[in-house]
Amino acid sequence: KTPDAYRQSITGKKDRIYQYADQILNKTEVSKTEVEIDLAVLTVADLGFKRATRYDVIKKRIVEVGALLCPAEVGPALRDEYSDQPAGEYNAIAMEPLTDSGGDLGIFDVNHAYDGRWLSTYDGSPDSTWNPGGRFVVVVPRK
Repeated sequence: KTPDAYRQSITGKKDRIYQYADQILNKTEVSKTEVEIDLAVLTVADLGFKRATRYDVIKKRIVEVGALLCPAEVGPALRDEYSDQPAGEYNAIAMEPLTDSGGDLGIFDVNHAYDGRWLSTYDGSPDSTWNPGGRFVVVVPRK
């Protein structure tokens, strides 16, 4: 799908897109062909960290444990497909950050907040910190 097709599909389901997520969606490279990938959710604690940890360290550990960072397109694709997401669940997409209109680095977040399901963003700067309960969607390589 194109960024505009993702927008139409997501909002057509009454899900929402945060303004900064919309901005980085414009910069998201989308595949011209459909590709199936396996995803998993890992917490910062699953990665072995017991305290707040920087995003650059988390990204490095994801690769060390044999997973991969997601293509940015996973954010809008997951929001589009994950219609039964439990309320209160927040899943950051482990990805290389993209800049919004203010030059800030952001990564996608697929969440179900009190006011509905969102494609949102989190701070993607290398020094942003994540608590042990922070959840990241990663790609699991096929064997």
